[in-house]
Amino acid sequence: MLIKEKVWFDNKINPLTLTKAEEELLVKFTRSALGINKETITLNESLLTDREPRIILLSFGDNKTSAKVVIGEGIGITEAIENAIKAIQKSFLSQFKTPSLFKLDLVIEVKCLEYFNLKNPLPLPKTLYGLAFDKDKKIALTAEELVTHNLVNRKGIISKKNLVKYLKKRIVSTSLTEKLQINESQTLYQFKTTSLFSDGKSIVTLYRGHRIFEENISQESLKEAAILAGQYLTNSVDSYGKFIYSYLPKTDAIVNEYNILRHAGTIYSMLEIYEVQQDFLLLEAAKRAINYLINAFMHPYPNDILPGGNSNDDRTSLTCLVESGYLKLGGNALAILALVKYTQVCQDSKYLPIIKSLARWIKAIQKPDGSFQFHKQSYPDGEVSSFNCRFYLGQVIFALARLYQLNRDRTWLDTAEATANYVINVRDGKLSPSQLPPDHWLLYGLNELYRCRPHKIYKERSQQIANTIIENQNLTSIYPDKRGTFNTPPTSNTSTATRSEGLLAAYQLIRDYGDRQLARRILKACRIAVAFQLQSQFRAESAMYLPHPQRVIGGFRRSLTNFEIRIDYVQHNISSILSLYNIESSIEAEDLLDWLFLAS
Repeated sequence: MLIKEKVWFDNKINPLTLTKAEEELLVKFTRSALGINKETITLNESLLTDREPRIILLSFGDNKTSAKVVIGEGIGITEAIENAIKAIQKSFLSQFKTPSLFKLDLVIEVKCLEYFNLKNPLPLPKTLYGLAFDKDKKIALTAEELVTHNLVNRKGIISKKNLVKYLKKRIVSTSLTEKLQINESQTLYQFKTTSLFSDGKSIVTLYRGHRIFEENISQESLKEAAILAGQYLTNSVDSYGKFIYSYLPKTDAIVNEYNILRHAGTIYSMLEIYEVQQDFLLLEAAKRAINYLINAFMHPYPNDILPGGNSNDDRTSLTCLVESGYLKLGGNALAILALVKYTQVCQDSKYLPIIKSLARWIKAIQKPDGSFQFHKQSYPDGEVSSFNCRFYLGQVIFALARLYQLNRDRTWLDTAEATANYVINVRDGKLSPSQLPPDHWLLYGLNELYRCRPHKIYKERSQQIANTIIENQNLTSIYPDKRGTFNTPPTSNTSTATRSEGLLAAYQLIRDYGDRQLARRILKACRIAVAFQLQSQFRAESAMYLPHPQRVIGGFRRSLTNFEIRIDYVQHNISSILSLYNIESSIEAEDLLDWLFLAS
């Protein structure tokens, strides 16, 4: 990054407007200059005759280690690129003999911050603007470097400690510490770029370090995203069947916590992928995860009396999911859901006795009004907790309706129906439509239940919840990558994913039995929401500055600015993406049948 050219951020930088064809030409020209392609690329006259001061930042890597960055400046874009290539050849090429991917950031806008005190927050967002120091220091950093290496904190204040630590890895300089005195006023520049990424297969324009997806996502893109997420989960399951529950990509740290309910839900999503892509490694990982889940099953209540007046003799006919000395209603529901899915997908009924035993425990603690005696209880002493989770009842309805489809025992359907009636008429009975929570599990459950017990209230409630969700979708934003979220301020990626998967379940019910116009509105909202979600999936371009890029590929982060990957973030995104994929596939099949009918 130490350079001698005269052009710097104190020059007037006029934007270089590029056509799509010129963007591709610049990327191919850079790849050729790097020696990645043997093809000779000649720029067009407009680019060759450019004589404006230009600055680029060229990031390059191999998908295994954190990307390196060099600066290139000069009079005209070609000279800037040539100087960047020289900087690579001088300092880094021995480390990346064949850089498989690179990103070209062309500076198009600069804001000068004269006499800026480093204790003050930067005026422009770190996620959208890079940062450069004065001409003497010759230091410039992309926005992605600022975020990935925590060089600017949440308040927008530069972290001198992190900055010096990072720059020592980037530049060999003995005087950096002296040059970056925190109590001195600095001349800084915040700059915006046109960002172009290439992995050798495609050329992508980036915004905030990721690609922007439009609402007309192809089925192939949806499938690809789900498969990538499945590969992330496959690699996250150890030999005992335990997931890497939460991973922090910036620091390469695994969080020491776990949640067996989310473990079960994640198995379900893996098996959804297996239905679409018969991946042996994915299935083997899911089977290991199932074994880990089964080891957490216990027979409840060693005391004399069971809930519902059951005798102690019945204890061994019931099973519950126990973690850290507690059992939860939602745990049994999600375990049933995962094991039923395995049974259906693999045509293997070996877990059916366990599934029934898990369901019998749910029935045993249900009250006559359809509610439950508790949502959480300590094990083995049986002390009831006041903990209550709104989502558990939807999970129960969904799981037992799916179990009924498997073995046609009306007991499970009766239990699910009683739960649904309690939720709609009692728990949420006094809520107006606008007050109804966006309960994705309930929407899943009502879609399944209505098909077996077509009571009008199930369809009406699904329509009310769906309407409330889509009315709160953000369809305009000053930031193009925030469109499709829900509520104000915009919700996280995962909150958007849960809403879209719930909406897609409601869509199927409403499409088949309800208001077709509402169904079309729901589908449009889901296409926009999923386009937003895909931006939070780690791909080569968004992972390239991390310590171990390959480790995160396919995972979904908490949000565009929070890099934590947790298995339930991945789970919910998979379920919504695959729901949309399956719906789009069915629409395409219907369109084909209509065409064939008309043609005949």
